[in-house]
Amino acid sequence: MPTAASFKVTDARARRDRIKEAAEEEFNDLIRSFMQTTKHERPASVTAVAKAADMSRARMYQIRDGRR
Repeated sequence: MPTAASFKVTDARARRDRIKEAAEEEFNDLIRSFMQTTKHERPASVTAVAKAADMSRARMYQIRDGRR
């Protein structure tokens, strides 16, 4: 039988997961927005932004394309 403590832990984990998912979606939206601008409109190179975001250029393109 689940205890009150286990319900609290389960609830806290669910809240944490929702916050992480929302933050990841916000981050991915920012990357997509950057990647959808033309090369000449971008304030920085894809390589520079990938480095700042601590991810590969390939991952930037995956996010842009909605893969993974």
